[in-house]
Amino acid sequence: MLSSEETENEYGRLVFEKNRSMSSIKLIVIGLVVLGGVVAGIAFMLVAGGKNPAIQPIAIVAIAGFGCLVYGTVWYDRINHLRYFENGIVHTSRKGVKSVLFDEVQLFSYHTEARSIGVAGGKSHYTGTVVTMIFETARHERIKFAIVVQDPERHLGKLRDDISRRMADNWLESWRTGESVIWLDGVRFTTDGLAITPRGLLGSKEELTLPFKSVVVELSNGTCYFSDGAAKRSLLRVSSSAPNLFPGLVLLAQLQRPPV
Repeated sequence: MLSSEETENEYGRLVFEKNRSMSSIKLIVIGLVVLGGVVAGIAFMLVAGGKNPAIQPIAIVAIAGFGCLVYGTVWYDRINHLRYFENGIVHTSRKGVKSVLFDEVQLFSYHTEARSIGVAGGKSHYTGTVVTMIFETARHERIKFAIVVQDPERHLGKLRDDISRRMADNWLESWRTGESVIWLDGVRFTTDGLAITPRGLLGSKEELTLPFKSVVVELSNGTCYFSDGAAKRSLLRVSSSAPNLFPGLVLLAQLQRPPV
């Protein structure tokens, strides 16, 4: 556990804090399930217990067990506390407390999945977005968490952009020394441009190196598409949750800007 002094000095100002992963709709549904179970149990005791008193203790145990199960589910889900500071994150889960500084991260992934429940009339009601992030350092220290928020871009989008920018700045320094920087599986930054190994039905093809300005990237429905803008042809597609996708997008944007 980090002390208040360590948090203030090393991790900086607290930007965002989320201490519950369950949406309000989910809590309401669980509450209704609990209420329904209790009412059904009492009704069963009154009806069946009158005919056979020996059934009453069994029903009481069943109701208590059901309540404990639901309570355990809620408790398990609530132990998911995220603190996002200027220089790092601290995540508390049932496994304990883990923390990582942004400057130490070498692998980062970000994935979102909107959730909804069906309502009357065949319509659906938005209940929140599950945001899953993975941070990993060179020492293989790893933080993975999934948390439900109503507006992921408001706070967690900033967290995604902050860590991506910091990683991109580090990669840019390596690239400027002439080093080839690996971005994704089959994609790397070189001094000549972005090297991409296209994939076909029969496997990988010969590597192509495109000028940075010719590279077109599009994010759509959980997939990132790479294409050659000059030749107007698709080259590669990867999942939007691929490790280090977002830091690479930031670096690519930096290298596509005209030199000052």
